[in-house]
Amino acid sequence: MLIEDSRIIKQINTNLIRKHMLDNIILSKTQLVELTELSFPTVNKIIEELVIEGEVIDLGLQSSTGGRRARAYKLNSDYAYTLSMFISKEKIIYNIKNVFGEVVIKGIKDGGCDFSIEDLDELIESLLKKYSQIKAIAIGVPGSVKDGIITYIDCYNDLQGFELKNYIEGKYKRHVIVENDMKAVTLGCYKEERQEDSQFATIYLGHNGPGCGIIVNGKVVRGDREFAGEVGFLPMYNENNLQDMALKGLTKDNVLDYLARLVTVVAVIINPSRMVLYENKLFPSPKEIEEACYDYLPRKEVPKIIISAKYERHYLEGLHFLAQELIYPGFY
Repeated sequence: MLIEDSRIIKQINTNLIRKHMLDNIILSKTQLVELTELSFPTVNKIIEELVIEGEVIDLGLQSSTGGRRARAYKLNSDYAYTLSMFISKEKIIYNIKNVFGEVVIKGIKDGGCDFSIEDLDELIESLLKKYSQIKAIAIGVPGSVKDGIITYIDCYNDLQGFELKNYIEGKYKRHVIVENDMKAVTLGCYKEERQEDSQFATIYLGHNGPGCGIIVNGKVVRGDREFAGEVGFLPMYNENNLQDMALKGLTKDNVLDYLARLVTVVAVIINPSRMVLYENKLFPSPKEIEEACYDYLPRKEVPKIIISAKYERHYLEGLHFLAQELIYPGFY
């Protein structure tokens, strides 16, 4: 067997053990053999290595009602933390989670269009000093990202064209991923809500204009230059695109047709059964949006519209998922 093949098999086996330890909290090696169907020598070797690395805690011999007592093990919840943060027009919102996905701390830092790399450095440095267990950092931005480089972003001049991933990785020696806001939000929604749709989309209308995230066959649609979902560039009204309309200020009088056109564009491309629109005080009811789509789509092709108030939660959940993938490749 090639060394590379052996390494991959070991990673698969280790992730299988991690999965069952996440689900069952405390397990003996014998129980892990039964659950994973791996051999005892394989389980024994992997557990011993994880104990030495500090990822697994040896709880010692457990009480028994009869027979030989077994040693029990559990994942060390403080072994690896993820830092998830996203930049919005007014603030930076962040949280730190442990391996069980439990929030260790969450917070908000004032931001704005004058937000700089120095501001980001200050926040990351302060968190790493306090939480050295952070092993991966996921950063969400309201713009296009290609290979960790912010290729397009409104408002934040200091970030335009900046190689943010390489900068953070090089300075702090942590795994880093930089992701577009709607791709992270859509991933978080898809994972947390356990969506079963093979085609799925989300829409958010915020201070920076409209954004769209798309899932096809369970995967986030990115495009050749990670530009997929930048629906603000769609030409819609005379010389105005959707971004122009949003930045000029939508009203309750024109937002319904605006949303109907936007939903129609997404519907004719991926034909989802459902679409999630994130809450906005201007939005009419889901039923009204669906009915407005009848002007542009056959009725049976209009997706079910869901209004969600979980934008921030889904955003952070998507970033956490991406950060976990950096720590445990192939686990999720």
